Amino acid sequence: MTSEWENLDVSVVAAELEGLRRQIEEMKRQQSTNEGKPRDNRDIGELVRRWKIQFDGFGQMSVESFIERVEECGFLAGLTDRDLLLGLSETLTGTAAKWYRSNRYSFRTWDDFCKAARRMFGIDRYGHQQLLEQIKKRTQGPDERVAEYIICIQSVFNKLRPELDVQTQLDYLHGGMLPDLQKMVCKRFLRSIDDLLEEAVEAENTIRKANQYRAPTSDENTWPELRYKPGKSEDTSYRLASMSSPKDEESTIRQAQIEATRLLDDSIKELQSRVTSLEEKPSEKNETKVLQQISKSITKLQRHSFNQSGKPGWQKRQETRKNKQQRTNALSTQKRKATS
Repeated sequence: MTSEWENLDVSVVAAELEGLRRQIEEMKRQQSTNEGKPRDNRDIGELVRRWKIQFDGFGQMSVESFIERVEECGFLAGLTDRDLLLGLSETLTGTAAKWYRSNRYSFRTWDDFCKAARRMFGIDRYGHQQLLEQIKKRTQGPDERVAEYIICIQSVFNKLRPELDVQTQLDYLHGGMLPDLQKMVCKRFLRSIDDLLEEAVEAENTIRKANQYRAPTSDENTWPELRYKPGKSEDTSYRLASMSSPKDEESTIRQAQIEATRLLDDSIKELQSRVTSLEEKPSEKNETKVLQQISKSITKLQRHSFNQSGKPGWQKRQETRKNKQQRTNALSTQKRKATS
């Protein structure tokens, strides 16, 4: 193997490499020449016919859809704008074909044709306004995905001439979404339709997940660590008592005092009316005296049932006994200390 490399002539190898380099350059030159060479008109016509695009001017296909479709197919086929202009006759029918034959020599470029076609077959100012009204009325369906809704409206926006600014498009799109999505997507922070699409899809997924929520169950087959243990409901009275403050207790006492006073007043008035009616009957004097004594007792009870501090008498007496017991205990403690 070593002897073969030693016998190899370096000049021969260099000559072979140079020949390969020239062949590659020649192939590149031929390729660039073929690309720059215009296609034959018959080849262009046959290629365009395969697209099966038919535009008659005032049919279901709008002029914007027609231009967009031709440019898409031309890009995929590698055709130039000049090739598209040559193949137009294969895509036009009816009124559009008659118009093209009458004006074909005035179209020097593809852009010239597009501008003239938009003027002839595009929507006028009134039609433009009507289309905007239809866009405004087009809202998202209850079962329609927000992405489908946005793409549908956006495709119409792209066909408007002149085009609407981005903020106006966002206003139309956001205003037509479902109410729940409008609440979740803040329009103020949106800068493009892509931003709206991203935020709206995320909000839609959040709503869909929330609708799938199910309350946990305490099934015995559930793994113990994952098993849900429902808590016991607290007693309302206990919860209110634990939350009460000294001010609340004082207010409750005063309210009870007012209620008791009102009931006593009503009882006194009723007894006084009965006493008055009985006094008119001499045969019922004994009963009258009894009722008068009852009335006096109730009045006395009314005066002394609540003291000046606003507390019931029984509570005041209980506090008095408690204070007396505390004083007695204090005196006993002092005596024991003095004795010791």
